[in-house]
Amino acid sequence: MKWTADVPNTFYVFSLIDPGETQTILIKFGRTQNVDPLKRYPTAELKQYQMKLLLNLRGKLILMTQIENYWKEQAKLNKWFVEFSQKDFHGKTECIKIDDNQLEQLIQTSKQMAQQS
Repeated sequence: MKWTADVPNTFYVFSLIDPGETQTILIKFGRTQNVDPLKRYPTAELKQYQMKLLLNLRGKLILMTQIENYWKEQAKLNKWFVEFSQKDFHGKTECIKIDDNQLEQLIQTSKQMAQQS
């Protein structure tokens, strides 16, 4: 299965509105085989949750997984994870609540990681 490490993959970051009681702005990150991460979610969800694509990195699966793992590690370390209020939303456990400075730092680090490949 070593060949799968080189399969193209996309790491993405969206901002979105959790429609729960507080209408909180969250950050959703993840990976997909789709070239366009907007195709990962139904148009209805993109509209309903006001999803805005903030980062779209395409590269080898092994590298995109490293970037995703970096986000997960930071989220766990800093206790940023929050569960999305809609239980049927795909990736509801990959949402974090962070401030703009933290978000910018994560995005810049991700871009640097992607360039080092």
